[in-house]
Amino acid sequence: MAAQEGSTFHVEENIPPGYRFKPTDKELLHYLNLRILNKHISIDAIKDVDLYKYHPNNLCQSGTNGTYEGYFFTSRTRKYHKGGRPDRTAADGYWKATGGDIIVRSNGQEVGRKEVLVYYERNLIITIKERRLTG
Repeated sequence: MAAQEGSTFHVEENIPPGYRFKPTDKELLHYLNLRILNKHISIDAIKDVDLYKYHPNNLCQSGTNGTYEGYFFTSRTRKYHKGGRPDRTAADGYWKATGGDIIVRSNGQEVGRKEVLVYYERNLIITIKERRLTG
């Protein structure tokens, strides 16, 4: 369950101790497809959150190796009403795509894409990876 307070996002985990959520890109796209089809997802490790309303430091919890990880479903909005460019302004900064799309395949067929996004704010840089379905 997720609770939202002001500009901080709190995660209330319903995941048993010792459980590690380490999905592959194909598995993440599978969960995304289920979410788009409004099908029940039995895992509580992926939260519905408007990623762009929060500072990245307030979204993720510290992992055992000192890295911060989190998985979220979020909608993309367009920067311009008739354009195709996504609006990636967020909190006190913005997300910028770096490099090109990485194609994710299953049995030789393209099933989605992964893109690396970097958050820029004055003296802070944070990186995330976005996955989206093909089509």
